[in-house]
Amino acid sequence: MQELAALRDATGPAGCTVVDCTVVGRDAEGLLSLSQLTKVNIIMAAGVSVDEAMRAPEEQPLDVSDTAMQQDEPVDEMADRLVAELTSGIAVRGSATAVRAGILTTGEVPALAAASSLTPELARARTATLRALGRAQLRTGAPILCPLPACPGDGSGALEGVQCLIAQGARAGSIIVAHAQNLLASERREALLQLLRLGVTLCFDGLGDTWSVAGADYVDAELAPPPTDSEVAREVAALAAAGHASQLVLSHAVSSRLQLATFGGAGLTHVIRSFVGRLRRANLSEVDVDALRAGNASRLLSWWRPPERTSRLVKVWECNGCHAGYEEAVHLAEALPTDHEYYEKFDKRYCSMHCMAQHRKANFVVPFSCAPP
Repeated sequence: MQELAALRDATGPAGCTVVDCTVVGRDAEGLLSLSQLTKVNIIMAAGVSVDEAMRAPEEQPLDVSDTAMQQDEPVDEMADRLVAELTSGIAVRGSATAVRAGILTTGEVPALAAASSLTPELARARTATLRALGRAQLRTGAPILCPLPACPGDGSGALEGVQCLIAQGARAGSIIVAHAQNLLASERREALLQLLRLGVTLCFDGLGDTWSVAGADYVDAELAPPPTDSEVAREVAALAAAGHASQLVLSHAVSSRLQLATFGGAGLTHVIRSFVGRLRRANLSEVDVDALRAGNASRLLSWWRPPERTSRLVKVWECNGCHAGYEEAVHLAEALPTDHEYYEKFDKRYCSMHCMAQHRKANFVVPFSCAPP
C-alpha cells in the first residue's frame, strides 16, 4: 500500500494506473480493496495457468502458417472463460458489481520460448495458451502481454509465438512483448526488429533492478547480467529515433518484494523519478518521452467499449387512486433506482400512501379517483 501511495503522490493530479499480471494466486478482492484505499487504478489480468493449459489435447501441433480456426473444445473453453472475465467480470465479496479484467497475459506459460527448449508437455501448454489468448483477443480487443524468457535463444520462439496469436485473429498492435531488453544482445537484434516490423509493442522493463534478469525465475543456467538503465535508455532512444516510438512502453516488472522501496529496491516511482531523466539525456523528444511514459500504455489499455444499451422490457401500471401511469421492469435485474415505488392493498396498487389512504377512506369503492399527492 505504501508503494501505491508513493506512486499516486508522485504522479499528482494526472493519476496513475498499475497493471497486475498475476495469473496463479490472483486476488481480485485484494486488488479491489487496494485500489479503493489508495485511489490508484489497478488493472487485473486474465490468463491461463500451466496446469489448465496442459489439459489441452496432444494433437494439433502449432502451425503458424495455418490461419484456419481449428475446432478445439478445451481451447475454446479457455477462450470463453477469458472473454467472460474481460467482459462480464468475476464476482468479488463485498462488491455489488463484478470486477472485470483489463488485459490478457500468458502468465507463467513459456509462450515465447523456443520450441526446442520445452518439454512435450510445456510445448502443448504453449500451443493451447496462444490459441486461447488469440481467440479471446479477437472477440474482445483486449491487449495481450507475453513475457520473453530470460534465455530467448535467437528470438525465433518469440516470432513464432506472436505469429501464432496473429493467425488466431489477434491484432499485432494489441500484442505486448515484455522483457524486451532480453533481445538487445547482438545475436537477437534481428528478432527484435522483426517484432517491430510485425507491429507489436515492446515493453522494456525491470528498470531499476540491476541484480536479476527478467524472466529468470525458473531458469537454471548461467545468465549474463541485465543491461543497466543507461544502456536501456540509449537503446530505447535509438529505436524511437528510428520511428518506433509508438511501439515502446516502459515498466518496472515487479516480481519480487526486493524491488520495492520498502525492501531497498527502486520502487514503483523509479521510471518517473529517474529513468525518464535518462531518456531526456539520450536526446529523446518530450513528445516521445510522454508517449513512452504513459501515452502508449494508455492507448493499449483503453480497449473497452461498453455494449450498447438495449431497451429494457417494462410493463405500465396505473395507480388505483390518482390513475397516474408508471413503468416497471418485467425482469428484476433490469430494475432502476428511479423506478417509482408503489404500495399494494388487496389486488390494488398505489403510487403513494396518500392515494391508498384516500381509497381506504372511501371503503375501496370502485370506480374511484382522487387528487394526486
